[in-house]
Amino acid sequence: MESLLLSIRDAARLLKISERLTWQLAKEGKLPTIRLGTKRGRLLIPHKALEDWILNQTSGGKQNEAG
Repeated sequence: MESLLLSIRDAARLLKISERLTWQLAKEGKLPTIRLGTKRGRLLIPHKALEDWILNQTSGGKQNEAG
């Protein structure tokens, strides 16, 4: 079964980018994230939301369509 939530490390591996860049994108609100626990709880990325985010970053994505 596919994991519903990804760690920053796992998301970085899937995106084929560094963990540092993944943290930066998450901190800037550019990646979809949820925080479990208190203010310093664990930061996770929902797998489905990451897939949707990737689709919207491509030239055929809804956010990039003209009009």
